[in-house]
Amino acid sequence: MSSSLFFTKLLEQVILVGLTTLIAICIGIPLGITSYKLPRFKPWIFSGINICQTIPSLALLACLIPLLGIGIKSALLTMTLYAILPVVMNTYSGLEAVPPEQIEAADGLGFTPFQKLRIVELPLAFPIMITGMRTAAVMSVGVATIASFIGAGGLGDFIFQGIATNNINTVLYGAIPTAMMALLIDYAFRKIAIIKSFAKIAVVSIIFVTVFYQNGFFQQKPSITVATKNFTEQFILGEMIAQLLEKHTPYPVKRKFNLGSTDLCHQAMLNGDIDIYPEYTGTAHLLVLKENNYNLDPDELFDFVNQHYQEKFGIEWLHPLGFSNTEVLIARSDQAEKYHWRSIGDIKPHAEYMAIGAPAEFCSRPDGLINFKEKYGIVFKKTVLLEPGLMYEAALQGEVDLIAGFSTHPKLQGCPLVSLNDDLKIFPPYHAAILIRQDIIKNKPEIKEILLKLSGKISEEKIRKLNYMVEIENKNIDCVVEQFLTENQLLTMEHPEF
Repeated sequence: MSSSLFFTKLLEQVILVGLTTLIAICIGIPLGITSYKLPRFKPWIFSGINICQTIPSLALLACLIPLLGIGIKSALLTMTLYAILPVVMNTYSGLEAVPPEQIEAADGLGFTPFQKLRIVELPLAFPIMITGMRTAAVMSVGVATIASFIGAGGLGDFIFQGIATNNINTVLYGAIPTAMMALLIDYAFRKIAIIKSFAKIAVVSIIFVTVFYQNGFFQQKPSITVATKNFTEQFILGEMIAQLLEKHTPYPVKRKFNLGSTDLCHQAMLNGDIDIYPEYTGTAHLLVLKENNYNLDPDELFDFVNQHYQEKFGIEWLHPLGFSNTEVLIARSDQAEKYHWRSIGDIKPHAEYMAIGAPAEFCSRPDGLINFKEKYGIVFKKTVLLEPGLMYEAALQGEVDLIAGFSTHPKLQGCPLVSLNDDLKIFPPYHAAILIRQDIIKNKPEIKEILLKLSGKISEEKIRKLNYMVEIENKNIDCVVEQFLTENQLLTMEHPEF
């Protein structure tokens, strides 16, 4: 993993935490003062910020996406809502702790309410207030890692990517600096001598915003945004797209990898937050178009989803990449041999005693648990929601009896796992292809031509090998993708027609 990528993600994390803390201070201190000076508003203010604390951060992020899209806007709002509470509470507590004799002395000197607040109350409340600011900043470090779920960047990208690819080193690459950042922030705020007054906090805040503005953080630059969902194969395909565009076009490429779900990627495409991402025909057919016709062959299915995506969403499907990653039901080899499981139908007598592990999407999609019940008459004793990267290890360790996995996953090779035949054909074809917004094709037609060079180049054997190199051998995704593109002469190809 390159040092430049690490420092980019570290900078993103610092920006998220710094801006969140600054906004929380700017909003929280006035709310705390209002609660103290106007007690009738205190129950409303405290109830409102406490309600925000009870909403799970991921749920809040998901709710904000339709309004603000993916990225830093939704992340900042979510993080700020969590960070405001300690600032408000400590501002109120600090003001309430001001000795009454100090207030009486100020009244005796004829101070106006504003003078009394500025000269007497706030300076005396400052030690307690700074504790609230410290708590808000440290909390923001943790919440910022979750914000990578919606493409906000930061060190959370390493953590989630490491979980998805089963690479502990990548997880630590994000987790250790995150912990160190929290400790450093806590230490800095405890050294009150470093920040002795509100004036110095204001100066530091102005410098912080100015520096990042000058570095272009708030400036919109023409670029292409490539996104992926949250598993290894998607990271590989997304990196292929990004490297091709970086090599053969002048446009900067933004990577928003590890978005949480199909719905999230689709909504981001519709909002214009992302421009390109890899998808599967069966997924689009069932989850986005809400169709349940299982009788289409792969070519018919591709034509169907491509036509409807162009008509309804202004999104074009490029020609398939050359492989299908269909859903499969996976069992441990020893169990399959013991109970003579060869197909999904064979597990029906045992299903009521079994636990199945699956991604959250699988539980609601038409070809998932719903179809197991309707077509096979199978109802499992327990369903355990798992991240795609953790399912296979859970099956190997016996924590679940079955998992709903993918046919190109590398752990189906070399591990004691076996996929069961779908004898009733409840899973449609899942051919991978690149989706691109039509306005991008219109304004930058060369991008489509370049990406079409990937069409038909990736067989199931090749993608399984690439997945194996990343997830089992723990090789760097960038290097694996660059090697593949070089071997297929895609980085050195001539493109005068572009």
